[in-house]
Amino acid sequence: MSKLYVKAIKSAILGIIAFAALLFLPAGTINYWQAWAFLATFVFCTLIVTVCLARHDPKLLERRIRAGPKAEKEPAQKVIVTLIMFLFGAILVFSALDWRFQWSPLYAIGTRLHFVIGLFLHMDLLH
Repeated sequence: MSKLYVKAIKSAILGIIAFAALLFLPAGTINYWQAWAFLATFVFCTLIVTVCLARHDPKLLERRIRAGPKAEKEPAQKVIVTLIMFLFGAILVFSALDWRFQWSPLYAIGTRLHFVIGLFLHMDLLH
């Protein structure tokens, strides 16, 4: 196995651990199916891209593994990449906190909306 593949695997494992920590620690539980669904989807999509890059463009994969503020040359790009990384992490943490403390009434609205749509469909089928 080449060094590039080992780096890619290490990077993926560390990324999964970081994402899991940002999702499950603020949620206070691992019984959070939405986080599991997000994590599975993200890992699956990332895995597909990583395998394709490893096969067809290993140099691009190597550059992607080194991505981040340290890889950028211009100070403005360093700030932008740092801000993007911070905000993406903040979205994960905020989502988990929202789930834990149920700040957002969206779930209740979605459930009620689902009930109303189902009721109308049921009434329509009866006529």
